[in-house]
Amino acid sequence: MAAFTKNDILNLARAHLKLSPEVDVTTSRNPTSLLLNGQYEAARRFVLSEAHWGFAKKDANLSKNETPTHTYANAYNLPSDHVRLITLNGHDVDNLTFPLYELKLNLAGNLEQIHTNEGSPIKITYVSDIENVSVFTYPFIELLSYYLADLVVSEDNQLAQKIAVRLDEKLGKAKFINSVQSLRPVPNHYDTSDWDKSHG
Repeated sequence: MAAFTKNDILNLARAHLKLSPEVDVTTSRNPTSLLLNGQYEAARRFVLSEAHWGFAKKDANLSKNETPTHTYANAYNLPSDHVRLITLNGHDVDNLTFPLYELKLNLAGNLEQIHTNEGSPIKITYVSDIENVSVFTYPFIELLSYYLADLVVSEDNQLAQKIAVRLDEKLGKAKFINSVQSLRPVPNHYDTSDWDKSHG
C-alpha cells in the first residue's frame, strides 16, 4: 500500500467536513483548504505531543552546559527537534521524583532544559518533530485529520459535535496506546541524534 501524503491527510480532514476531495489541497485556493493548510504544521506538532508515537521516538545522550543553574549543579539543553520528553535516565517523565530533576520551560511554555545534580551524560527518550508523512502511522493520521477538521469546522452545528466526539475517541485511543508503549523500551542504543527506525 502506498504511503500517505500531506495531501491525503488534508483530504481526509475535508472528508470529515463532508467536503469532496481535491486534486491538490496544498495549493488550493478553496477557503476551507486554505484554513487546513494554515493549521497543518501547528496541528502536526500538537498531535505529536499528545502521545508516545513509536515512529517519532528518538534516543539521545545529553551533555551538560558550561554554566550551572542557581539551584542545580548541571543544566542540559533538550534537542532542537524535541516535542515531548518520555524518559530521563530510564525514568518515566510522568513519574519523575522531584527535586532530583527540574524541567525548565521557556517563555513560550515549552520544555527547554533539564536541571539536575546528575553528571553528564544523561540519557533521554523523546518524541521528535518528525515531518516525513510517509512514516506516520494510521492512528496518528486519523487523529491529525480529525484535529484539523475540528479546528476549522463551524462551532454551531451537528457536524462540529460529531467531529468533536470522533476526535475524543481517537485521542483516547492514542492515550491508551501511549500507556502500553511506555512499558516497552526503545530498541536502539542511546546514540546522539539517531532516529529510532522502528515504527511502534
